[in-house]
Formats: sequence, structure tokens, C-alpha cells
Amino acid sequence: MKLGTFIMGCALALLAYTLAGCDDRLEVRQAYDFSLSSWYLQEGIAPDETVEIRLTLDREGDYREARYRIGYIQLEGDGEVFAADGTRLVNRELTELSGIAGLDTTDILRQIFTLFYRNTGEDNPGIRFVAVDNFGVERTLDIPFSIEDKDMADIVKNKLSYVRELIQKYANGYIIDPFAAGNRLANVTNDIDPQYDTDFHMDATDFLNLFKLDSVDTVLYDPPYSPRQVAECYKALGITVNMQTTQASY
Repeated sequence: MKLGTFIMGCALALLAYTLAGCDDRLEVRQAYDFSLSSWYLQEGIAPDETVEIRLTLDREGDYREARYRIGYIQLEGDGEVFAADGTRLVNRELTELSGIAGLDTTDILRQIFTLFYRNTGEDNPGIRFVAVDNFGVERTLDIPFSIEDKDMADIVKNKLSYVRELIQKYANGYIIDPFAAGNRLANVTNDIDPQYDTDFHMDATDFLNLFKLDSVDTVLYDPPYSPRQVAECYKALGITVNMQTTQASY
């Protein structure tokens, strides 16, 4: 065998090995991990009540051929899940995420969508959302609810009405609300979640720093009441959660 032929053969073998190695690396990079999370949800639910569930699928990387399916499992109680256009999901069956009405893919790494759960039973309902990609990776999210006692719900409703009356009576002057959500009791409102129609969508601390000392008469203060709520809110918005953001004091 000639030396040139031998060298050429070795070079071709090395090239084939290198290309195979590249293909292996490409294959690994295609299977990016992902997670499924939800915005803060109420814990109580009444019979025949419908609850909005805002979900976020966060992707660690952008592989354009990745496809996702979403479904749910009724763990306890009875109910139904449906999309914004009324399309019902079938218990223990998966449907293409791309077909969910209102799917927001503005950020390719954060796909946000809303589903609704209607409680049709008498027992405490519990559901598990399941997301699966076309590589077989599966992520789940359990959401439990507690049946609200009607009498207790009426008491809470009356108390909230009483609180509103107290605020309207004693909150005088220039009022701001850093955690407004859907409330419009203040002159200037803020909520970090852009789904709410507030004047600002900022972190509460940054919002408060907009105002000079003694320029505000009343601050309505109703933040998430637990580290779990803070974590759920931040994760749903793609904000990093750390010890500082979940601490109980400031």
C-alpha cells in the first residue's frame, strides 16, 4: 500500500469520526429541558365555580423542531378543563400545545397560555397538568383546591366589602397601591403582572422609590402573603427567585 493512500484513508476515517461526534453533540442539544408553572391560584373553589389557570412553559433552549403537548389528570373530585375558546381537554389525553387558544409565543423560551377549570363535584378537587415534548420528556404540575363553605364564603365576601368601606373612609389624600392587581382604590396603581390594567408594572420596591419622601398620604399594602406565593408569581413572569425576594421582612 502506498504511503499517500494510507494517509488519505486515515484522514477520511478521522473526518467520519469527527462528523459523527458533531452529530451526537447536535442530538444532545436538541433535547432541551423545560418546566411547567402557574401563576398564583386561589386555594378555595365553590361548587360549579370556574377558575382561570395561567400556565407558563419555560424552555432552557430554542430548538425549533421541539413540539409540546398538554393534558390533565383529574386526581380527585370532578370537573372539566377547557381553553379560552371553549375547547374542552379530555381527562388523561394529550393535545397539541400549539392548538391552545390564546397561546403567547412572543418569547420563544416562555410559552404562556390560559386554561380554565370548572368544578362539577362536591369533594375537594385536584388536578395534575402534564406537558410532554416530542423527545418524551415529561413535566407535571399538581393543583389542589378546597371546597369553600358557602356560609364562610359569604362571610369573607362581607368582610372584603367592609374592608373596602374602611379604606374609602380613612384612606385620604394622595393614595398609591404597589400591589393593586384588579383594585382601583388608589390614585396611582402598580402590579408587576402586566395582565392587570394598572398605571405601572414594576417591582413594588422600584415603584415606591418613584415617590419622594412625604409626597404620599396613604400606601395600600397587600403583597403576596407567603414565600410560596411570591415564588409562584415571580416564576410565572420569568423573574429569578432568591432569598431576598422571598424574605418575610424588608
